[in-house]
Amino acid sequence: MVGIISRAGRYGAGTFAHVEIALSFAYWLEPEFQVYFLKEFNRLKKEEATLIENGRKWAFEKLLRGAEEFTAVAKFGLEEVLRKDEEE
Repeated sequence: MVGIISRAGRYGAGTFAHVEIALSFAYWLEPEFQVYFLKEFNRLKKEEATLIENGRKWAFEKLLRGAEEFTAVAKFGLEEVLRKDEEE
């Protein structure tokens, strides 16, 4: 059968299935598990989306801080260049 592997022996023995096949089997065995699993999966996806959104905000704020620092350094450099021009 595709997606299921059985191994005999002392070490590494057992029956292994692709995660989707294993979940389908678990859903069949215990329908309450399916409800629990889907609720938990949805909760985790929402949490992941929140973390991603917060990460985007953080990255944008970091980019703005970097631009502000660059502007301050550029301004200081420009003032330095203008001062040297005046000295010459």
